Amino acid sequence: QSGRGRKARIRSLCLVNYNNLYIGTMDGWVWKMIDNGSGSDQFVFKKLATNGDVLPGVPVTCIVTDPNSSDGIYVTLGGVTEKGRVWRYLEDSWQDIGKSAPKIQHNSICIDTVTNYMYVGTDIGVWMTKDFGNNWVPYSTGLPMAPVVDLQIWPLLGPGGNFVSGQDASKRYLRASTYGRGVYELELPNE
Repeated sequence: QSGRGRKARIRSLCLVNYNNLYIGTMDGWVWKMIDNGSGSDQFVFKKLATNGDVLPGVPVTCIVTDPNSSDGIYVTLGGVTEKGRVWRYLEDSWQDIGKSAPKIQHNSICIDTVTNYMYVGTDIGVWMTKDFGNNWVPYSTGLPMAPVVDLQIWPLLGPGGNFVSGQDASKRYLRASTYGRGVYELELPNE
């Protein structure tokens, strides 16, 4: 249940491993499901945010893990709010890193582990930051004016930060799935 006796409607999931799952709900809650350590495949839920206590109580549209911290996550938010739409959770505290991003629906986020740049898919295209959220700029050249609902970086990095065997790592792409307008690729910098 997700507050006030109502059942939560799950909006986003981020599976880290068999013992670790993050859950975002339509009413702004974020949960972490962890193995209770009993060896019986029983799990416990830890509430990381509730509707309105830190996050503004709008849908949690995407959750990704922080590539630089095993306990950190980033979330994007939808709905109507004056607060930022991108938040970082680390060491039991939340930080609004989307203050300079547009105040519109954010649908997805991905982090380039080569450059540490962050990209978010919004209802008006892709935005990026090179400085962990201090400054957000449009990154939508060649994209149609349509909501970007998912982002992925290609080629994929495997364990240890190495490119998966057989992939050409000389060029990397941000793949953006749009609502009703197809999938597009934007070449990424290798800085």
